[in-house]
Amino acid sequence: MVYVETLEYKLDYAFIAGALRKYSGKNETLQLFAAAAGHSYSCKDVKVFMGQGVHLDFTKSRVQAYNIKNKNFGKTDLCKADQPDYRVPIAVAIILILLIVIVVIAYCVSRKRRTNGYQSL
Repeated sequence: MVYVETLEYKLDYAFIAGALRKYSGKNETLQLFAAAAGHSYSCKDVKVFMGQGVHLDFTKSRVQAYNIKNKNFGKTDLCKADQPDYRVPIAVAIILILLIVIVVIAYCVSRKRRTNGYQSL
């Protein structure tokens, strides 16, 4: 696995006109952009906390550290947020099937009870 473990920024910017300030931060506790060697990492949205209320946002990012062949990325490893999760649709389908079975059984039982006491004309 290849990943970024340290991220540092230094910024000189005047948020107020004429007041140039220096901003910096460092985070050494990361396992960011983790992918197998030769694979690329892709994620639609990653937020990294840098301390002192600063967050770095990476949007629509795709990176690869090594083994870039013919200027093309390797196989893509998606971040957890972008991986398809089918648990909710499967749970909804199971519940709907159970409800249909219960309704059919209730209909058959109620129809059988009706015909026991009465005769058709």
